[in-house]
Amino acid sequence: MIRPQIVSWHPVLTAHQSHTLKALKEAWGNTVEVVVAATEHEDRRRQGWTAPDTTGLAIISLPGRGRWRAVRHILESRRDAIHLFGSPFENSLFMLALLWAQLKGIEQVHLISEPYSTEAAGYLSDNGTSLSKIKAKFRPLIYKLYSLLLLRKISGVFAISRLASLQYQSLGVKESQIAPFGYFVPQIDGAMSHQPVQPPNRPLKVIFVGSLIAIKGLDGLLESVDRVYASGRSIRLDVFGPGDPNLFTWNSQHSIYRGVIPFGLAQTVIRDYDVLVLPSRYDGWGVVVNEAIQSGTPVLCSNRVGAGSVLEKFGCGRVFQLDDSNVELVNILIQLIEQSTLLSSFRQATGEAASKLAPAVAGTYMSEVLEATLNRRSKPACPWY
Repeated sequence: MIRPQIVSWHPVLTAHQSHTLKALKEAWGNTVEVVVAATEHEDRRRQGWTAPDTTGLAIISLPGRGRWRAVRHILESRRDAIHLFGSPFENSLFMLALLWAQLKGIEQVHLISEPYSTEAAGYLSDNGTSLSKIKAKFRPLIYKLYSLLLLRKISGVFAISRLASLQYQSLGVKESQIAPFGYFVPQIDGAMSHQPVQPPNRPLKVIFVGSLIAIKGLDGLLESVDRVYASGRSIRLDVFGPGDPNLFTWNSQHSIYRGVIPFGLAQTVIRDYDVLVLPSRYDGWGVVVNEAIQSGTPVLCSNRVGAGSVLEKFGCGRVFQLDDSNVELVNILIQLIEQSTLLSSFRQATGEAASKLAPAVAGTYMSEVLEATLNRRSKPACPWY
C-alpha cells in the first residue's frame, strides 16, 4: 500500500530539522514537502547559522503576498496528506493554518514542538527584556487558550523533551498521542574522540558552546569554575559562542573566551575536551549535547535542558539541579577531577548514545509513530528516553 505524502510546516527550516526530515522521507518511502514562511531567522543568522541541506526535500516557500491564499491551497489540495506542524505557535500564519486544517476535516495533523518557557530571559537574545518578562508571565495562559482552539482534533505531538510532554498533557493531549522526540544532526566522520583518560597532572578541560546570553547560564558556570579553582583543583574552561564576552566576569587563570566556532564544526572542536557543560536556565533541547556525545565527549547539563534525557538513559554524563547556589555543578566538576574512572565511564557510554542520535534513527522512529497512528496501534519505544 502506498503511504500518504507528508507535508511539514516550519516558520524557518534549520539544520537540526532538515536532516531528520530527509531521513523520514527515506524511511516513509513517499514525498516529504516542506512549507517554510522564511528562509532564515535573523537572530540565528547573526549567530552564524547557515542554510540547511535540503537535498531530496520538496521546499515550498510561501510568497511575500497572498500567503493565506497559498496556505489554504496547500491544505485543501493535500487533504489526504499527513501534516506536521513544527513550532506552529511561533508563527501566527501557521497557527491559522493549523486551525484551518482542523476546520476542513484533515485527519492527520501532528505537532513537532518544544516546551514553552516560563523564564523571563529571551530564547535567542537578551533584547526586549521587559517584553520577555511579560511574555513569560502570561505564556501558560496563552498556551491554554491555544489548546482550546487548536489541539482538540490533532492526531499527535512529537514532544521535544519531557517537559513538553508534561505541558501538552496538562493542555489536554492524551499521553497515548504524545511521542517523545528531539533534534538531531549527523555525526561528522572521524569526530569521535579517542582521548585517553585525563592524566593526573593536567587540568580538567571544560568547554561551553552557546550564545553569550542570560538564558544559557554562562554566568553560573563561570562562578562554579571559580569555586572549583579556588578549592585548589586544576580546571580550565574554554568558552565559544556569539555575543559580547565583556558582559561576563573572567578569570584568565582558568576561564577564557575563545571566539565562535564556524557553523557545523562544533564536533571537531568539542572532541579535544574532557567534558561539555550546558548550564541553561531553559533549553528546549540543546543540540550541542548531541554534538558533544557524537564527538565522544561527556556532558553535564542542567535539569532545564531537554537533551538531558539522553544523558540519563545512556549514562554519558550527568544532569544537575540548577539553582543559585550551583552546588551540584561544583560538586560534579570536583568528582570528575578526583575520580578519573567516572569520566572514563561517561566517555565509554557516548558510543551507544551517539549511534542512537543519528538522524536516520530519528527518521525511522518518526515513520513508525506515524504508521502506528494511521493504523491505530500503540507507538514504538522511544530510543532516547
